[in-house]
Amino acid sequence: MRIELIKKHIVAFSMGLVLAVSAVTTIPTNVYALDFTQDANGNLLAEDEEKFFYMVPAGTEMTGECGLILYGGNKPDIVLPKYCDNFKVTKVFSDFTSIFPLLPMKSFQTVKIPSGYKSIESDAGGKVGAFQNQKDLYRIEIPKSVTDIGAHAFDGCDKT
Repeated sequence: MRIELIKKHIVAFSMGLVLAVSAVTTIPTNVYALDFTQDANGNLLAEDEEKFFYMVPAGTEMTGECGLILYGGNKPDIVLPKYCDNFKVTKVFSDFTSIFPLLPMKSFQTVKIPSGYKSIESDAGGKVGAFQNQKDLYRIEIPKSVTDIGAHAFDGCDKT
């Protein structure tokens, strides 16, 4: 009986250690979209299991690049994916946090953008920025590969 109790404590400790290690892991992932669909404008759209939504703009399929258009999950701390299927993710579109007002949008606290991303956008009129009004965002890691950040990409982010 005592050996059974010791085994249970070891298993519980091991599981807690695994959970603690996995909670701190910030390695960008390669994700696989459930399915690509084409919208009326010819853009390819997809969603993955982590609730990231992607877009390959019409006519750019041959570049092998795509962008994030939305995060519909509920994690406050996220690492953006590097790939979606065979497409390399290279941009965060201007409406990343506000495209679908009916979906529950999570306020981010930390965001890690992996190497390979090129731009974080805001629309030309400055009405929508990729991380606009993320009032809880206090840390964002932007790699050197990002060379274009829209003027209004972080409007309303008070802590960054």
